[in-house]
Amino acid sequence: MMAALLSIAAPCAGVAALVIIRVTGVVTSGIDQTGVFGPPNTNLAGKGYTQVFTIDDTKGTKTVTVGKPPYASNIAATAGSNPMTATITIGSGTVYYGVRPTNAPPNSLVSRQGDQMSISTGGESYWVGNAVGEGSMEAVINFASPPYTANYNWESALDYNMATNNTSGGSFVIAYGNSITAKWLQSADGLLKVTNITETGPITPPLTPHIFFFDAAKGQLFDVTNTTVPVVVGQPIYLYAIPGGTPAQPKAWNVLGNPIGAYLLSPNTMPDCAEVANPSSGCAEIALPDFTHESTKFYWTEPGTYTVQYNSVSGVAKAAFSVSGPTSVEVSPHTAAIASFVNVLNNGENVENVYWGGAQTKTPGISLIAEAVQPRQTGEFRWVQLIKADKLVYQFLDGFSEPCAPGIGLDNSFFYPFTSTDTKIPDYIVDNCLEDNPRSALELTLSAHGTSINVTRTMQGQSFLMWQPNITDSIPVTLGYEEWSVMFGADLDSQSMPGKTSWAPFAYGKTFPFVKTTAYPTWTERVQNGGGACN
Repeated sequence: MMAALLSIAAPCAGVAALVIIRVTGVVTSGIDQTGVFGPPNTNLAGKGYTQVFTIDDTKGTKTVTVGKPPYASNIAATAGSNPMTATITIGSGTVYYGVRPTNAPPNSLVSRQGDQMSISTGGESYWVGNAVGEGSMEAVINFASPPYTANYNWESALDYNMATNNTSGGSFVIAYGNSITAKWLQSADGLLKVTNITETGPITPPLTPHIFFFDAAKGQLFDVTNTTVPVVVGQPIYLYAIPGGTPAQPKAWNVLGNPIGAYLLSPNTMPDCAEVANPSSGCAEIALPDFTHESTKFYWTEPGTYTVQYNSVSGVAKAAFSVSGPTSVEVSPHTAAIASFVNVLNNGENVENVYWGGAQTKTPGISLIAEAVQPRQTGEFRWVQLIKADKLVYQFLDGFSEPCAPGIGLDNSFFYPFTSTDTKIPDYIVDNCLEDNPRSALELTLSAHGTSINVTRTMQGQSFLMWQPNITDSIPVTLGYEEWSVMFGADLDSQSMPGKTSWAPFAYGKTFPFVKTTAYPTWTERVQNGGGACN
């Protein structure tokens, strides 16, 4: 007779078996009221997030549901025995779920009473919530095929090759307040959409702390203690101290090489402001790394060999990383020496536009070709173009001069070029090639201020060459920049009589030696084609 048993519960025992689940995705809706992850009152919708769940199945209570579907394996917290800790990172802020470390810094974002976070991937779900002095956690794995017995090994059902459509979503709530003043001290919430999940383990922890590195390029977790690990610039460096013990404070990790916590700008966006030092609200482009806990994530942006050290009250662990990147980086610039007209009307009496480089022939005003020897991990070249100076001046027969400034700052978007809806402006960038042919709206006619006799536009640009490895969650890094300048426009032929116009376009360009640097480009404004006061 088939047993009618539906579930069997027992405390976990035996050798520790850690499983680490990393989930990335996008916040579909949410508000950061008090500034948990960045500036207060930030709309979190559209921002990327990362969750990390670390499960120790020697803690808590394990339950296996057998007999009839849905079959499930469950592990949950019991008093004084929490099997799971978790973090969620959005932008530059991270919240830690689990029992609050006794030596955590007073201002650290560790979850409190009323906080909770969940994720569901269709076949697996994880829930973490905190009560006073105790965490309540639950991890459940559902599976449809055969019935499992009560001695089922919990972590072996993890879907290490999760289907891309097996991504339901989740939510988080940060709700910690002062009951006396009735004010929120930490308040944020949102709904989550999963885009990727990686599961590693089970891991049998060593007796003393070791450094484990999750290699996103290989999708595996490695014990790298006392070894040298090859990585590339821009690659995410996920480090875990296992067993974690109690991190030494105020700095659990010592990491050489000036790493950053994150690069906050997203490709194909149009940010108006990006500053490194003392950023105003919404303008920061770089987040600082968090080295105060037993796990950390950061990026190196410059090649070299760097050591990392984890410090805890129970021991010290060390590892080294050999960080490579593109070498022999060179940029070959070219500036066109021609200018051409577009839209010449009324038998030449009216000219609407002049292009430096000639849009009709697709000869670029400025052309940059990048060459480099890529490391073993390949990547893609990207360009970020800044306009450093731009001035447009009209002169007329009556002596009137009319200058205007189209604007300075980020040229259209990050990265360059933007996707244009203007058929007159071709977008033809191919990875390591940048081509740009700025235009000037001339409107040269015989009606305003007498006859216009000259229009001149002078520009200075700075084009940053960046490289991003083909690795999930990687960031672009700077290889250097090329500076250039140009003057272009049109003159009225001095021999022409009023009413018989004859226009002559002109262009002069100059480039400067390529400057190698790892500094990120910054700006405080953005300029767009056709924008500003010089339409």
